[in-house]
Amino acid sequence: MADCSHGRETESDDLRKVTDFMCKRGYTEEAIKKIDVSAVQNIDDSELSRYIPAFGDRVNLRSLSKPDTGRKAALFDKLRNFAQTEFEDKISIAEMYDTVKMGMLRFHLCTKTKNGACSENKEDELTKKSSEDLETESDNELPEIEETISDVESIRDPVLPDSDVTPTKRLVMPRSPSPPPEEKLTTIVHRVKVLEELIEMFKSPQIIKKSIQFSFINEAGADQSGVSRDVYTSFWADFFSRVAEGEDFRVPALNPQWQVEEWKSVGRILVKGLLDHNIFPLNFAPAYVTALLFGEHSISEKTLLDSFLLYLSKSERDLAKVAIERKLSADENEDFLDMLDRLGSKTIPTFENMQEELLKMAHKELIQKPKYALEKMAEVCRNEIIVQIPSEVDLLEMYESKRPSVRKVLKMISSNPRFLTGTDILCVEKIEVTFTKLIGIERRPIAHTCGPTLELPCTYMSYIEFRYELDNILQSDHCMEMNIA
Repeated sequence: MADCSHGRETESDDLRKVTDFMCKRGYTEEAIKKIDVSAVQNIDDSELSRYIPAFGDRVNLRSLSKPDTGRKAALFDKLRNFAQTEFEDKISIAEMYDTVKMGMLRFHLCTKTKNGACSENKEDELTKKSSEDLETESDNELPEIEETISDVESIRDPVLPDSDVTPTKRLVMPRSPSPPPEEKLTTIVHRVKVLEELIEMFKSPQIIKKSIQFSFINEAGADQSGVSRDVYTSFWADFFSRVAEGEDFRVPALNPQWQVEEWKSVGRILVKGLLDHNIFPLNFAPAYVTALLFGEHSISEKTLLDSFLLYLSKSERDLAKVAIERKLSADENEDFLDMLDRLGSKTIPTFENMQEELLKMAHKELIQKPKYALEKMAEVCRNEIIVQIPSEVDLLEMYESKRPSVRKVLKMISSNPRFLTGTDILCVEKIEVTFTKLIGIERRPIAHTCGPTLELPCTYMSYIEFRYELDNILQSDHCMEMNIA
């Protein structure tokens, strides 16, 4: 190959890129001098082929000779300067995402010359041997992702006919367990219609076996669990507001529009949210869920009474607690009779049998009234969920573990801090918080639901300043305009 370095000092950056490329492709300095870079974009391809025989070289030459812009250069810099993060051969794709905390991963492939200076290098030969060993091992143990360089050369780096570079297979990474392509489903939903759209979508029994990725219409975000958690949480928020009754704890309210398929859809949504994203709606009365999973005979009196008290309004709850503890005053007794009338009770209990009568009312409200919904939901979700929650004790422990508290949240914060989950229950194992140096109008917390992580500025002068700005952000109409992943 001719020495192309002579006279390079006077070349422009664009011309140097072209000459460097042509030298690497094996063209002589005499051939390079025949190419006018400024005319490459306008010259006919048949004419250019007289000097550049390989079509791929002509494509690359035209690309290199295009006038550069600041934006284009910045983009290429981002593409060229990848993080070069190294992983163990058997790490899964999910573990890689969790490690780099990025929305997209790029795999970079390399080629090696079959003969010549590179193959004479002992270190390169060891690398090549290691790569071949990995290929042999993966054939017996794991499916592998292989890229044949010859498949992509015509697009990115065409090989000259007389080149000594040969196609090389290289093991990139073992494939993480995932459903076959036909089992994956990408769907877009309207936030204001999430209840109706998910009910319709989950009428198909096969939906349980599919890997689902969600996105909200007119909302930015790539689903790496965060959007899905947001979708399921939004569904349950709408469900308990529009199709359930009760206060702190609620049960389904039957209506003529919802028949067997609608209630089965609710059951499938309950299963899918729990199995895929550890989402479970804590607004369901525990007594109702116990009957749903294990049958009504499994409900303890304590669970039934506790569920009923939190099903009642605050004033009725306080009145019922007083009625259990002591005899009611005249005014209290009048309010209590109004409550019995609202609940449809035809019996006036005495102090001695008060708890027994309250348990009867609890069973009527929490089990008998929503019985149809309970049975249809149980048909599709009972066998799936009891694998995860095998008893009433486990169910109550789950309620306690998923309910957020200051103490629990503080225990979840790791030393490399960041957080947000896209849901209102505890469905992740840890919270991470990191710190940024944003100042001025750019200073604000940034939440990533895929991590889940929270970025907080460390540029506040005091806690009071931080609290003031955070309160203003939370009270703003635009505080929820965020990208969810």
